[in-house]
Amino acid sequence: AGKWLKTIAPWPKVVADGVILGTSFILATFLASGQQLVTTDYFTAVVLAIAVKITIMWVFGLYKSMWLTTIGTPDLVRVLAAVFFGAAGLSAVASFLPHLQLGGREITIDLLATSIGLIGVRVGYRAFRNMLAGQNRTGRRAIMYGAGEAGSIAVREMRLNPARHLNPIGFIDDDPLKQENRVYGLKVFGDSSQLERIVELHAAEEV
Repeated sequence: AGKWLKTIAPWPKVVADGVILGTSFILATFLASGQQLVTTDYFTAVVLAIAVKITIMWVFGLYKSMWLTTIGTPDLVRVLAAVFFGAAGLSAVASFLPHLQLGGREITIDLLATSIGLIGVRVGYRAFRNMLAGQNRTGRRAIMYGAGEAGSIAVREMRLNPARHLNPIGFIDDDPLKQENRVYGLKVFGDSSQLERIVELHAAEEV
């Protein structure tokens, strides 16, 4: 069963990207030249655009990364690189198939629309998932010491991993510039000298 799940795991992402790629291409060609959407050549061009770009994205390893749960700068760089080479590949293929009428305007607009679509769905899904995780109010009430990068990682882990049974409610930090600010929607209550008061005031169960 595990091997079977591993085999099908990338395909929902491939289908989602295929929809984005097809939509971007249709939008680009319509805006660039107003091509009709009912011709056989146009349908061939749409399918060709999706196939070329999905192949290049697969080569770039985009379907080996867990973009449904994590998305960082290296992932975004790979997406942009795959989009660029996908546009170059589509342009090269189109040069051998002049009847498809894919010019520089179509490919340029398609490149921009594809970039926005692919990055948008990945970042948007992650933001939506974090928002839902932030609604979780179960577990022991926890205050994080340190509102920097490590504290942010701790909040994400607590919210996305219910098995830890921790509910982050805020931070303490000795940096005066962070006082009263918010990190991941959680307030920096004060510094370590106020720890006892903060724990009692907010009914924290763990630090």
